[in-house]
Amino acid sequence: MRTQIDLLKEYGIAIRGNLGQHLLIDPNLQRKTVELLNPVKGESVFEIGPGLGALTGQMLARGMRVTAVEKDARFVEVLKEVFAAEIEDGRLEIHHDDALEADFEKILGRKPCKILSNLPYYITAPLLFKICENRKLFTRGVFTMQLEVADRIFAGPGSKDYGRLSLMMRLFADVAPGFDVSPRCFTPPPQVKSSVVVFDFHQRDDFDGLTAEEVSEFIKAAFSHRRKKLISVLAQSTLGKTKEEWAAAFEKLGIDPGVRSEQLLLKDFLALAAQVKAPKDGRRLD
Repeated sequence: MRTQIDLLKEYGIAIRGNLGQHLLIDPNLQRKTVELLNPVKGESVFEIGPGLGALTGQMLARGMRVTAVEKDARFVEVLKEVFAAEIEDGRLEIHHDDALEADFEKILGRKPCKILSNLPYYITAPLLFKICENRKLFTRGVFTMQLEVADRIFAGPGSKDYGRLSLMMRLFADVAPGFDVSPRCFTPPPQVKSSVVVFDFHQRDDFDGLTAEEVSEFIKAAFSHRRKKLISVLAQSTLGKTKEEWAAAFEKLGIDPGVRSEQLLLKDFLALAAQVKAPKDGRRLD
């Protein structure tokens, strides 16, 4: 198979690094990335941003069936030519669309599949949140992202990197590090290091009586003012409880009223989020 560099030259394509386009050109890392999916012949995988198809080719070579979404029309044209046979026999399906706007369920149906993406750096967090919102469509995910974002995902309480992204990813998936990637392994080389991260998605809908949307709304509100005490942030939010009511909740749950959001664990946020729906007399505080 022709390399990424070969295809760039053949088709006269200039990569738009300013739009987050960075093609992985190291064959060994291409192979290692796909291996993290635990590929099985006949399995389906959803690829976001296949570029010129380096990882697409690796997955097809392992007998996987690939559905890809690519925003750049130039890449779509190349993919349709390079993988004409695979498209013809139904093993590859390409959609020219923006992943942030695309209807994943409409594209994939409802049967869960795996997902892989070299996430565009400038929309990594929004894409991860969208993927997690659609987590019922996915079993395992392998994502290449900016190392800084991976650090935020794996950060623990008390760290400056710990925040909404850390908590939401843990809420929706078991997340594990894959390996780091040098800028030299891409063309054009990004200004930052990258990291490959593995997600095994949770399929639960109920979080101690709360929906995922309710937990998400609470965590988003809790991190809206990181420098303030959490109790003040919650009282000033639109969650509908006074500072006195939050003080009572903190006391019953054994949480320091002087704590800031970045000091608490996910279980603490779940316990506090439940208080939004608690009756005024606090009967759900035990």
